[in-house]
Amino acid sequence: MTGLAGCSGDSASDTTDVEVAEGVTISVPTDVADQPPKQAVTTTLNSIADEVGFSDEWQTCLATELDAIPDARFDAIIDESGPDASTQAALRYNAQTSRACGRKVAVVVNPDATSGQIDALRALTASQLSQSLTAGGQITEEQATCIVDQFEALSNDQVVKFANFSARQSLQTMRGWLRACA
Repeated sequence: MTGLAGCSGDSASDTTDVEVAEGVTISVPTDVADQPPKQAVTTTLNSIADEVGFSDEWQTCLATELDAIPDARFDAIIDESGPDASTQAALRYNAQTSRACGRKVAVVVNPDATSGQIDALRALTASQLSQSLTAGGQITEEQATCIVDQFEALSNDQVVKFANFSARQSLQTMRGWLRACA
C-alpha cells in the first residue's frame, strides 16, 4: 500500500501509539510534533490508512485533496503539538476530504483488507458515526446508538461494502437502520 503524499515510514522504535477509536491504536512517528502541521496530518493519515486498509486510490485522492488545502488552515487547526493533536486533526481532515474523494473514488477500502483492518475500520467508523449522528441534534442519542449497533453487527464483507458505498447508498442504508430503530 502506498502512503499519502510520499511520507516515509519510521521504524517501530521511533513511534508512539495513539488511540483513534475504542480499541483502535495507530503508531505515529514520535517526531510528528516537529513536522509542519500539514505534514503531521498527512503522516498520521498514513498510519490510519494502513490500520484500516484504505485503497491506494483512496490514499492518492486524500493526498491530492490535502495538498489543495492552504498550509495556513493546518496551522490554525493544530493548536497543540504532539501525536494526539495530529491524530484529531487527521480525523477531521479525513472526514472533510472524504466528501470530495467519495465522489471520485470507487474503492475506499481494499476488498482484500485483513480481518484486523476490517475490525479497525468497524471501530473507527462506529466512533465517527456516533459523533456525527448526535452532532446534528436531529436524532436522539438512543437512535444514534441503535444505528451504530446495527453497523457494528455487519459481517466483515458488509463493512467493506458499506465503506465502499456512495454517499447516497450510505444514507439510504442508515435511513433503513433508523426506521428499524424507531
